[in-house]
Parts: sequence; C-alpha cells; structure tokens
Amino acid sequence: MGSTRGKNTAGTKEKKFRKIRKCVVPGCKTGHSAAQTGKLSLYRLPKNAERRQAWARSLQRDVQKLCNTTHVCELHFEPRYIQRDFVHIIDGKEVRMPRAKATLTSDAVPTIFRDDLGPPPSFSPSPKSPEELSEWRKTTLHTADEQQRSDSVEQGEEVITDDRAVEEDTSDADPESNTVVLDTTNTTVQETSPATSPSEILSGQEMLLQLQTPAGCWSCLKFPSFKGAVYVSSWFNDLSSEVITEKTVVFRPQRYPDVNCQVYIGRTLIQECLVTTVKAAEEALAMAGETELCKGAASHSEWKELRSLLTSNLRNSLVPGRPGSGAFFSKGCSTTVSKPHTACNECKYIRRNMLTRKSRLSKRKEKVYSDIFPAFEVITVDESVYQWVSSQEAAKE
Repeated sequence: MGSTRGKNTAGTKEKKFRKIRKCVVPGCKTGHSAAQTGKLSLYRLPKNAERRQAWARSLQRDVQKLCNTTHVCELHFEPRYIQRDFVHIIDGKEVRMPRAKATLTSDAVPTIFRDDLGPPPSFSPSPKSPEELSEWRKTTLHTADEQQRSDSVEQGEEVITDDRAVEEDTSDADPESNTVVLDTTNTTVQETSPATSPSEILSGQEMLLQLQTPAGCWSCLKFPSFKGAVYVSSWFNDLSSEVITEKTVVFRPQRYPDVNCQVYIGRTLIQECLVTTVKAAEEALAMAGETELCKGAASHSEWKELRSLLTSNLRNSLVPGRPGSGAFFSKGCSTTVSKPHTACNECKYIRRNMLTRKSRLSKRKEKVYSDIFPAFEVITVDESVYQWVSSQEAAKE
C-alpha cells in the first residue's frame, strides 16, 4: 500500500482559459477592450454545414479557416434578422416582451460590412431587481406595437393585423393609376405595372428582367425552370466561333421581399448579398460591370517558353485561366484587382519566381559557355617594338 504523502488527493483542477469574444469582420472593433462600442451582442458561427457555408461566403472567408469560436457582432446583421422580443397574441393584440439576450433567426446571414457599418445601436441596461423589471415593462410594452409598426413602414412593408377589416374595393380604384388593388379574405395584394422606380421593391420576375444593365456587352437570360433572372457579360471569339462569358449575376427570389444576388467571375463566386429594391439590384449589376479582372501570371506564349525551365512546384502552382483569357493563373488567384490590366498579389508572386528562375538558368548557361570557350587575353605591345618595325620598313624602301 503506497503512501499518499506529498500527493494531491483533491484531484487536478482544470486550467481555465479566457474565451476570446471579438468580431471576426476586418475593421470591426467590437469585443476589443479599447473600443468604446458599448455592450453589443456577439453571435457564434452556426454549427449547421449549410449555414456555416453561407456565413463564409458572406464574410469572404474560407470555411476551413473559420473555427467554432468565430464571432460576428450584431452591427453586421440587418434588423430583421435579430429577434429582440418575445411576441405573444393576447386578446387579439400583439404583445412584445423583451428578451434578456437577443437571438438570430434561422436564416440570418451577415450582410453589412465596411461603409455600410453604421453607429452602434443605443443600449439601455436591463433592470436587475424584480420591482425595476416590472416598472420597466409597464413603461415599454405599451409602445412596442407602435415602434414595430413604424419600423415596418420605414422598411417598405405593409403592417396588417388580424382585427383589421379589408374594405378596399377595385371599383373605387383610379382607372389611370398604375396600381391595381385585389380584394382577398385575409390580406391586400398589390400588383404594379412594368414601369418601375429605383426605390420600388422587387415583387416579381418581370421586374428582375427589366433592370438597367451596365455599359458593355450585357444581356439578360430567362429560363423556363428558373423564376429569377440571369445577367451575363459575354464576348464572341471569331477564331473559335464561341461565346465566352466573363461575368454572371444571378438574381434568385427568396422570402418576400428578399432576392439573393450572386456575382460570378467565370465559375468563381466573388460576392453574395440580399437586395430588395430595384436600385440595390442595379447597383449590384453596376458593381459587377466595374469589377476589374486579374490578367494572370503568364501568357500562353510565356508558358510555352518557360514550362521546361520551371520546377515541378512552380508548374503545379499554375492553372489555366477562365475561357478566353489566354493566360495562366495562380491557384490562389483572387480573380479581381483594383486597377485595370494588373495582376493580383498571388499571380505577381508566381510571375516573379518564374522570371527569377529564368534569369538564374540564363546566368548559369553563360558561365558554362565561358568555361568552355575562354575569352582571348589582350596583349599590350611596347612602343619600341613599333619603332623597330617602322625602321625596318623604311630601310627596305
């Protein structure tokens, strides 16, 4: 029987680590001790694989680089994604009770970044004692319904309650108006004419097909089995007689009034966002039209010239570019650049390595040639030799 002297019989204590709770969005200071942003909610990356992929696309991050401790603060979510109250129907009226901690909806995705980041919302600390909590609820609950109505009107939504009777009649509508009101049992539906305004909400496929396209070779495509719209920027290759598509913008309707907008360069998704108005959709198209593309690391002719000189690592780091580009790109190419006719940092790095390899091999070749065929030495002749030669020639004459 061994002695327990000098041993810790109380058991080992687990070492506690302080959890890192900071917003992962670049430029956001939420969670930093030096930032005066008040008390803001931080939401962890979802565990669902599909929702995690959607967050990664919106944050423009690789899913493998995001971990379970990744947090995004509430400044990057639209207000409709944040649930701050419990909603109950009591005696036919909507009653809202504030949550102790705001939560996200199941379809929440961070969509507000950089310039769209506004000031932090006003924060009022919740009371701690039951008496203060009861008094606080009495003063805030009676204005919750009016506040919700005002917020819905600002977002362009129509607030409809169950106890409101539908009294609109189509016979009272103005015949010259562009709006036709349909009387239904539970709600009011509005159909608009094809003429659209920039601030109008996207309400159908017809409005998606009539957006103003950027300058250039842009066209709109409509498919029988697709309820949205696809805009493409293409050009025709006269040598191969094929149509090459460089940019694609896909508008896919979701829950009204949201429309999912995806911007592709070739087959690479570079941006995904939600739009609700005609102006926002046209701005997404304009952004895609102004996007400059990376010119690549090497042209096709340079690749043929340097392919045999490159190492296996350099050859494997290059891939053929998008159709019609006629260039080779780095595997980590960012696709887009800030200035026209330039390359991204990854392609610049690969190109510099290629040219360094070419220069090194050319210098080595010159050294081997000089070893085989050495240069002739320059022989200096004394002045007396020239005088003796000239005297001999004068004697012969």
